[in-house]
Amino acid sequence: MELTDHLATHLGPGTPDQRLWRFEGPEFVSFASAERFGQVLVCSVRPGQDVAARFLVTAALDLVEKGERGLDYLQIIRNNQPLLARTAITGLLAASHPYLPAEFNSADGVEIRTLIPLTDPEIFLADAYGADVLTGLFEQEGPDLLDVTRGPVFDRRSESAED
Repeated sequence: MELTDHLATHLGPGTPDQRLWRFEGPEFVSFASAERFGQVLVCSVRPGQDVAARFLVTAALDLVEKGERGLDYLQIIRNNQPLLARTAITGLLAASHPYLPAEFNSADGVEIRTLIPLTDPEIFLADAYGADVLTGLFEQEGPDLLDVTRGPVFDRRSESAED
């Protein structure tokens, strides 16, 4: 199966969009890079947040090309300020897709790294305790990782603890 067919099987029908591919499924919209250094970068977001996903994949792809190497699994890309206007998103986690089966994460020897938008408190947690602790917290708390306008998972935890 060709790589774009593999992506379309999991993400929905795809069309070329500048340097990327745009895929649209019933629950989310995704942008994917072409294969670079044995990887494809993907970002999935809520419908209507296409511009954000396109920007995040393009920014990460620029870093990959500048560094001349792919992203490590659970690698965090940080920024000193929000990456997206009117959001708390200041970084990205290169990981498995949080809403698709494990078979999505590779095809024909190519690794597929999903870019998960992160907030400052989430980056702090990953720095302090490891990205695997952060992904475990995501599994436990179930934040909407497709929504780039979401707040930090910690705000939700502290609010529920105070209620």
